[in-house]
Amino acid sequence: MDVAGKLIPETDMLDDHTRKRIRAIWEMGRLHTHETWLSVFPAVWGASIGAKSGRTDGWSLAWVLFGIWASATVSHAAFCTWNDICDVEYDRQVERCKSRPLPSGLVSVKEATFFFLCWILLTLGTTWYTLGPQATLCTTPAWLLGLIYPFMKRIMPFPQLVVGLSIASGVMPGYVSVKGDIEFNGSVLALFGATVCWIIFLDTAYAVQDMVDDAKCGVQSLAVFLGQRVRVFLALAAIICSAFFVAAAFLSNRSLFYWIFGIGVWVANFQISGGFSQPQNTHAF
Repeated sequence: MDVAGKLIPETDMLDDHTRKRIRAIWEMGRLHTHETWLSVFPAVWGASIGAKSGRTDGWSLAWVLFGIWASATVSHAAFCTWNDICDVEYDRQVERCKSRPLPSGLVSVKEATFFFLCWILLTLGTTWYTLGPQATLCTTPAWLLGLIYPFMKRIMPFPQLVVGLSIASGVMPGYVSVKGDIEFNGSVLALFGATVCWIIFLDTAYAVQDMVDDAKCGVQSLAVFLGQRVRVFLALAAIICSAFFVAAAFLSNRSLFYWIFGIGVWVANFQISGGFSQPQNTHAF
């Protein structure tokens, strides 16, 4: 039984249909996967730079890290639900997506919209309470980009740039929530650039598995646009991403431990987890 199933009590209080509906809400928010960590990591990286340059005690940092996880979890659930609402007709034509709650008909668009609004309210409240008003303000661009992302797949061949900018924007509130002021240095900007490249790399590699179906139903992506050249692009994105991480490490005066186990392991992962055009390898990042 999956995680969602474990959290739904096996009791007569909930009939089978209700359990399926609850599970559907859970799955629309991608809470049954590890995708949320893609939003958590950039904010944690930003907080680590803020902790080095600012003044914070262990308990305060622990609270910030909890806030980052909580905010990223609910906001990611909100915008995954929004993405499913916008893409429901496309998802019905994509083999991997047609069994999702919305395209399969388990949940209606009206119901999904209601839960999206609930997630948004929870996102605003959680971010404000745990990370503060300045961090909430810094997170607003990421939320706006999350709103327009589904439509970018219809009008531009590189929607991965939009999702990259959206997720990378998490670096800023992570930094601000620890540092205490909205003042970004070179290391934060380099980290932002590294995260943009990382997400573009990741999402393009992920899109490879849907290239055929996406091309048929008119969904645009870098994987569709590049075709056989996608491997060259991914290699270039990995190099630029690593260069930005090196710059961020240098500008923030990181220790040898970080260079070896951070940058070194990161670059090694790019190298040994090759075969980007194979769908089974897209989960390596």
